[in-house]
Amino acid sequence: MSNELLNWERAKKAGLSQSSSLVVVDIGGTRVKLGGICEGVPIDPIEQLYVEDIRHGNIINNLAQCIEDFRNRNALRLDGTVVTVPGFIGTDFDRILRCDNVKELQGMLLGSTLNKVLKVPIVLERDTILLLKGEHAAGSAKNQDNVAGVFIGTGIGASFLESGSPFRGNGWALELGHIPVWPVYHDRKKTHGLTLENISSGAKLRQFAQKYEVPIENLFRCASGNSDLESELDLVISYHAFSASVMISTFSPKMILFGGGVVELAGYPFERLKRQISLQIPNTDLETITEIQKASLGWKSVLQGTIAFLQPSKGD
Repeated sequence: MSNELLNWERAKKAGLSQSSSLVVVDIGGTRVKLGGICEGVPIDPIEQLYVEDIRHGNIINNLAQCIEDFRNRNALRLDGTVVTVPGFIGTDFDRILRCDNVKELQGMLLGSTLNKVLKVPIVLERDTILLLKGEHAAGSAKNQDNVAGVFIGTGIGASFLESGSPFRGNGWALELGHIPVWPVYHDRKKTHGLTLENISSGAKLRQFAQKYEVPIENLFRCASGNSDLESELDLVISYHAFSASVMISTFSPKMILFGGGVVELAGYPFERLKRQISLQIPNTDLETITEIQKASLGWKSVLQGTIAFLQPSKGD
């Protein structure tokens, strides 16, 4: 069984299907989102809490309690749980190799430990893969054979689907936010510098919001009246365009989607982003190479992606 489909095929062999009743949990750098699926249909509402609410004490038990509380409030049968993590998942789809924004999870066997508490199958997946899979199934990238996604929130992540299947490299792949873009100095062992995430993610925008005393949700709208803020945000957009140029130069996708909480902020200059991308990619005839679109489903794409992954495989 290929590593690419190990987590989902394993879940199917454990009895999960599109007709299962599931709780889907997205652990982000700032918030935890919970949603439900019943008989192949996402349910309302989607609930949110802060990561701070679960990181004290035993984070696994706290997470399990949140799942139980959600399913009880929504009268859901719990056949299984899908959990996304903002970090590196091992090829066993169990161990969290690195998780900078929720360090309490780092090194944990999250899937098997949560399974022991909840007594149901657990599927671990990268958040960006589920986001893009959902957009491919029911959103802006519907039926696209070759599509990439860049998702900018507290961190920056990316994914790539070819004929609906995710590219995983030799395990994890496309941790775009960790690309070093600004080396500061070298020693004998490593290069020390800033990553794409350090200089252009939602965490960086939060610093700007504090610096200029502007609510983060209004940051882009307020920039037009503040030349210093406008200059700093222009640089951020150029780095977002750089992330797209990396994806386009590497994979040459037919379409690339931009999504995540930063892109959804009011006033985000999407047309300016597209112009910046056209200046950075190898061929400036952008329309003949890659279509640039916004993701359309928001976090519901995680639910749609889960449903799509649980479709019967050929030969089932």
